[in-house]
Amino acid sequence: MKEISSNSTYTTKYLLPLILAVAAIILIGYMIFSNHNIKDFTAPVVVLLLADFVWFVKYRKLEVVYIDKNDLIVRNKKILIEDIISMKRIPPNYIYTVKYREGDEIKSFRFVIDSMFLCTPEYMKKLEALVKENNK
Repeated sequence: MKEISSNSTYTTKYLLPLILAVAAIILIGYMIFSNHNIKDFTAPVVVLLLADFVWFVKYRKLEVVYIDKNDLIVRNKKILIEDIISMKRIPPNYIYTVKYREGDEIKSFRFVIDSMFLCTPEYMKKLEALVKENNK
């Protein structure tokens, strides 16, 4: 069983939004207790809070994904390659959205992979080819 999702999934999903929120709170505290004009700090606070919200919305559904022969393992659930309906990369990042069948329902999950210099790893190319082959 090999992990195909990024090693930084936890950091991307939880730690960075927390850092942005703490920075906004510190800036708000400084704004309240300093002698400076509040208008000077309004724009940075709004930008930090907006960035935190966008980051949270974009990365909150990331999952840790493993591959084991002909199935993916997500949240301790096996998903057969044959059950995958589509697998799409969200540009410009290497975030993949996978839609799959589970009984009568169609479910989805997202994961991010590690990549260097905008090169798709070989195992992802093979996985995408398998999904395309099964959906012909």
